[in-house]
Amino acid sequence: QISGENTRARDLVERFSEMLRYQLYECTSDFIEISREIAYIRNYVAIQQQRMEPGTDLQMHIGETGSFKIAPLLILPLVENAFKHISHFPDPGQNKLHISFAVEPGFWFVINIRNTYGDPGKAIPVGESRGVGIRNLERRLELLYPGRHLITRTQNRTFYDTTLKIRFDELSGGG
Repeated sequence: QISGENTRARDLVERFSEMLRYQLYECTSDFIEISREIAYIRNYVAIQQQRMEPGTDLQMHIGETGSFKIAPLLILPLVENAFKHISHFPDPGQNKLHISFAVEPGFWFVINIRNTYGDPGKAIPVGESRGVGIRNLERRLELLYPGRHLITRTQNRTFYDTTLKIRFDELSGGG
């Protein structure tokens, strides 16, 4: 068992190291390859998964994204928010967090995050749940992708859904 714990600890330290290298050395330019941004999110999700109750329904689907550039660390606030607000039902299988990335026709990069949240009987109004991270994200989107982004948040009694669409330029592949 100690060997298994050592392996897991080494894996987590390696992921942390990759994330730190990304933040320090790769995020120095205005735009970065989408594959690098997704790799960062994968590492973040893997680390967060270690903190979750075994059996939690955590899924990440990455469709065909091709090659284009995006502003670095743009997706992270949405993913952080989902982990922060995921439900804590006694049955871990009821706690769900699904993340998907895809490119849609018209050069739209689409991120969808769906998670169960809190107590289904106590809904938090969507407008009241925006923290500093989401406000900063919205401001960055306005500055970097004016007229080329759409963010929607909806919720019902059980699920909170966030969809971010960013239109990237087919010629430059960037923002």
